[in-house]
Amino acid sequence: MARDRIFIDNEKIIDTAYDLISEVGYWKFSTRKLAEALNVSPMTLYNYVENKDEIILRVFLKGMRNLFDRMQERSQHMWHVIERDPYYLYKILSEVFLDFAKHNSHMYTLLFNIPGIDVKNNQEIVRLYSAAYDMIHHLIPESKRDQARKEILMFLVLMNGLVNRCLRNVPGFTEELYHSLIDEAMAKLFSPLD
Repeated sequence: MARDRIFIDNEKIIDTAYDLISEVGYWKFSTRKLAEALNVSPMTLYNYVENKDEIILRVFLKGMRNLFDRMQERSQHMWHVIERDPYYLYKILSEVFLDFAKHNSHMYTLLFNIPGIDVKNNQEIVRLYSAAYDMIHHLIPESKRDQARKEILMFLVLMNGLVNRCLRNVPGFTEELYHSLIDEAMAKLFSPLD
C-alpha cells in the first residue's frame, strides 16, 4: 500500500526550510529541525527530497530569486538613469544587497558566504548571478564589455565585503560609510563608457 502524501507539493518543505534558515542560520539548520517545524518525522522528508543538499540548493535558489526580484523591481523605477549610466545599476544593487542583508542576514550569508554549495553546475544559479550584468550589457559598447565584466566582478567582491562588515557591526563601520565607500569604489572602478 502506498503511503499517503503529507504535502500537496514539496514547496512547503522548501518554504519552511527557507524560513528556518532565515531564523537560525545555515550552520544551525538540520533536517531534524525542519521535520520538527513541519510536524513530520525526519524520514518523511526523504520521501520528497533526495537529501539535505537538495534542500539547501533549493533554498539557495529561492533566496537568489527573492534578491533578483528585489533588484529588478528597484531598477525598473530607475531605468531612465540606468540607460544614461549603466553602472548606476550597481549603485542600486549595493542598496538592495545591504537592505536584504539587514533584514535577512542568515539568508545573505547562505547566498554569498557559505562554501561548498555547487553553484557552477546549476544553470539557474549561474543565470541569477549574472543577471545584473545581463540587464545592462547591451548598453555597454562592445569594445568595453570585457573590461566592464572585470570591473563589475571587483565591485561585487568589494560590495560583499562591505555588506559583511555592516552585518558584523564592525565598530566605526556605519551605513553612511558603506554608501560612501560604494560611491568611491564606483568612481574608481568603472571606466567611462564614452
